[in-house]
Amino acid sequence: MSTPPQPPTAYNRDEIRARLRDTPLRIGQIDVNGKCNAKCWYCPVKYQGNPAEFAVQMPLDQLDCILGRLRASPLISDNLRFLYTSHYNEVLIYKHFAGLIELFRRHGFATMILSNGTPLTPEKIDLIVTNKDVVTGMALNIPALDKDDWSRKAGLPASTHRLLLRNLDYLHDKYPAQIQINCATSEQGLLNQGIGNTKAEVEQIAADFRARYPNFKVTLQEWLTDRAGRLGELDVLTRKRKARSRVIGCAHSHNQGSRVYGWFHINAKGDLFLCCDDYEMEYRFGNLLDKSFEDIWLSDEHVEAIDRAQNGICLNCQFRVEAAEPAG
Repeated sequence: MSTPPQPPTAYNRDEIRARLRDTPLRIGQIDVNGKCNAKCWYCPVKYQGNPAEFAVQMPLDQLDCILGRLRASPLISDNLRFLYTSHYNEVLIYKHFAGLIELFRRHGFATMILSNGTPLTPEKIDLIVTNKDVVTGMALNIPALDKDDWSRKAGLPASTHRLLLRNLDYLHDKYPAQIQINCATSEQGLLNQGIGNTKAEVEQIAADFRARYPNFKVTLQEWLTDRAGRLGELDVLTRKRKARSRVIGCAHSHNQGSRVYGWFHINAKGDLFLCCDDYEMEYRFGNLLDKSFEDIWLSDEHVEAIDRAQNGICLNCQFRVEAAEPAG
């Protein structure tokens, strides 16, 4: 039996540098649009809005430059094709969506759509259907089918519900989408602003979706992250207390080398930053419009950002890896 992969750890800056050098990059995330139109109850966007400095749309020439630098880097394997296009945003309101598909194809990358479904117009659906080599999947975060329940949980006007159903009806026979119902089935971890459901309630929501849209795969996401403690601070959700000992690594996506070492994350201005829980993108360490990917990834600034994070944001993260506590 093979040993499951363990998250890479580092006790000091020299070890951080070694992990950056030796851990293969397996996947990436690029945010071409820094805004979301929804305000879902489990997301910091509802309570804080998207960080204003990065709430921009990336011009196509900049996206072309960044994808080209990724593909030209010796640190990016030819087998690395998949890039998520989401960081607390809605990719389908990106005004250059058709151009994104063409540039991804030109540089040998693929993506999937993560959306709340409201901007999924028939025109965009047709574009996605004819470009399945680039758009390899679609997951729609829709918390309920009932209009009022959906409006309460998604933070969108009830009047928009009709538009959502129009999009889903048009999509149903054209693309094998997934509907993900982000929920919480117990009060454990829910704070005053959390919207929980019983197991029976969310199963009924899933049944309603399956009855109306039998071609869609409907899943329940019953366990939600507290976003490195941010949702606890916002009185929404909490999962794990602050670290009791030194943070030495990240177990998020550890089978992919962890979010810190095996992934890269790029915001809508071209900055590389720490991870998906770095909501305000505080831990930035270089811009791909200015330098090559390898120069940034292996830089002193990157090492410093990880070291600073292990004494900062990582202390509250439920995916942290802590050093073993001394005996006695």
